[in-house]
Amino acid sequence: MSRVVFRVDASVQIGTGHVYRCLVLARELRKRGVDCHFLHRLLQGNMAARIRSEGFPVTELTPPKRKTCGTNGYEAWLGVPQFEDAQETLPHLEKLAPDWVILDHYSIGAEWEQIVKQCTRWLGVIDDLANRSHDCDLLVDQNYFRELARRYRNLVPSHCQTLLGPFYALINPAYGKTRRTRKDIARIFIFYGGVDATSEITRALRILSKESFRHIPVDIVAGIHQQTPRSLEVLVSAHPNARLLPVQKDLLELMTQADLALGAGGVTMWERCANGLPTIVTTVAENQIPSTRELARYGSIVYAGHAPNISDQDFENVLKSLFSSPSQVMELSNMAQLVTDGLGVMRVAEAMFASHYKDLQCRSANAEDVLLYFLWANDPEVRRNAFSSAEIKWSTHKEWFSNRLRDPETRLLVFETHHGVPVGQIRLENRDGETHLDYSIARTFRGRGWSAHLLTEATQIWLEELTTKTLIGEVKTGNVKSVAAFKKAGFEQVRSGHLDTLRFEKRRKEPSTQKQGQQ
Repeated sequence: MSRVVFRVDASVQIGTGHVYRCLVLARELRKRGVDCHFLHRLLQGNMAARIRSEGFPVTELTPPKRKTCGTNGYEAWLGVPQFEDAQETLPHLEKLAPDWVILDHYSIGAEWEQIVKQCTRWLGVIDDLANRSHDCDLLVDQNYFRELARRYRNLVPSHCQTLLGPFYALINPAYGKTRRTRKDIARIFIFYGGVDATSEITRALRILSKESFRHIPVDIVAGIHQQTPRSLEVLVSAHPNARLLPVQKDLLELMTQADLALGAGGVTMWERCANGLPTIVTTVAENQIPSTRELARYGSIVYAGHAPNISDQDFENVLKSLFSSPSQVMELSNMAQLVTDGLGVMRVAEAMFASHYKDLQCRSANAEDVLLYFLWANDPEVRRNAFSSAEIKWSTHKEWFSNRLRDPETRLLVFETHHGVPVGQIRLENRDGETHLDYSIARTFRGRGWSAHLLTEATQIWLEELTTKTLIGEVKTGNVKSVAAFKKAGFEQVRSGHLDTLRFEKRRKEPSTQKQGQQ
């Protein structure tokens, strides 16, 4: 049995998000038969009991003897020097003999990684900061930035596979499967993470208690490390439609029921986006600011500001603006869904334990695949190799996709692993007596040589189900990988009428006939 060891902490300082996203990945790996184990230091506010409640074994690292360690805030969160943490970790790794060690800790970098690599086949890192070097084989950063490709340049080894952006967000896939577009605000959900140190819940309910908002039902979830202040209890008891709920194992149902969320950045931001839940975000930690600002510029959230810098009046103005504009609510909901489809954890698990191409399954695309195709179509490498490299707009894509689904001369095919992870797509279009083929492979699966396999499968579908005599694929000159894939799949390169286009063909073999009387 394969084994993964997670090295992750939680505390009043660190918060709970690191552990929660590691638990999401551990659950996905467990579905694949992988044994998962956690190494967790007993800091104040640790989550050892929470991890065990999910059925995962926890090895507890000793509490630090001193309150702080290191020269900056993130280093102090570890409680001990990196070297000391690595030395304490080594005996446990030697005993467990993992295939992977997954590290999720702002306080740890290459110094620790170089020590523990001797006890594992591969080492993966989950990060948000891009502020230190790593010696790892896999790095996941789920945050939204426009210049993702440059984010870890010179910070990871050349062989390291980087999975960057919300396409790889470590959240429960169910958030994407239950997405819906909101129009009117009929219910509000409030959650500011495991530690609401700046009392954002109290601020939000104070404003929602005003006459213009108090008719709206409000669901409030306190964080695992939050001490409910008396002021909040008074506000809840005085509000006719507010209810304060205890710590929840999962926020899915509450988010799905809501039409507007008030919350912080971090892990839950990606859950809300996948669910299509419009959100007013207040950042409660410095590291949340850059990605939150970028997401607001994209139009997927409303950014109220950084907690210490905004007033009640500022927050109220933002709320009033949304309540007075149903069209903005709908736009936020639609744009939120474009950020992630919620399948990121499945892609990360696939990157760690690759499926075999022989286990791929093919199905026809359906209306629910519109977002998946949109994310694939706007992948930077896909756009570079397309005949038109401009980014595709959502409205344009929706119309195109809908038309293709209805077109009797077009077949849209999705290939998936047996775990249900989308691998890529094939499009077959009959035009002028010929079938034209288009394909793409998702980022996670590139470099495995699977393109030729998809092309071979597409050829077989063409032979068995279509009647045209010629199957054609056109490739942009310079797209070396696609050229190699078509040749490997048995396509013949023929002359093209365009200088920037290479044309590949397969012709249906005519049945042989025997001359009359020939034996």
